[in-house]
This record gives sequence, C-alpha cells and structure tokens, in this order.
Amino acid sequence: MNKIFNKLFWVMAVCGLTMTACSDDIDWNPGAAADGQGVFFPSSQSSSITLTETSGSFEVSVFRTVSSGASTTQNNCYSR
Repeated sequence: MNKIFNKLFWVMAVCGLTMTACSDDIDWNPGAAADGQGVFFPSSQSSSITLTETSGSFEVSVFRTVSSGASTTQNNCYSR
C-alpha cells in the first residue's frame, strides 16, 4: 500500500511540474543598453596568431561603437 501511494505521489509531482513548466505568456522585455565604449574585435580578424622566432610583435584591430573622443582599454594576452 505504501509503494502505491509513493508511486502515485511521484506521478502527481511529475504531472504538476510538467503543467507548470511552460507558459504561453510572452512578456519578455529587453534589458537596458550597456554603458561604455562598446569595444570589440572584428569578426574578420583571425582568432589565432602564430609568431615565428624572428617576429617580435603583431597587430590587432580593435573597434568601438562610440567613435567620438579618445578611449583607453585594457587588453590581456594569455599563452597556452
């Protein structure tokens, strides 16, 4: 008898969660625009750079959405 009630409880719990898991209401509102300069790397830029023994530097293009005035950003480089 206890096994029947236990299984019945789990069936009711799963059915209850299934019916409350989805909603037809679409009340999503987008968040506020992010503050800052909008600094990003262009999608045309390669994501990996191979340095030879003789090359000591390389160039990286960095764009920003706010083009007025000067801006300073911090770029970190990690080696694997």
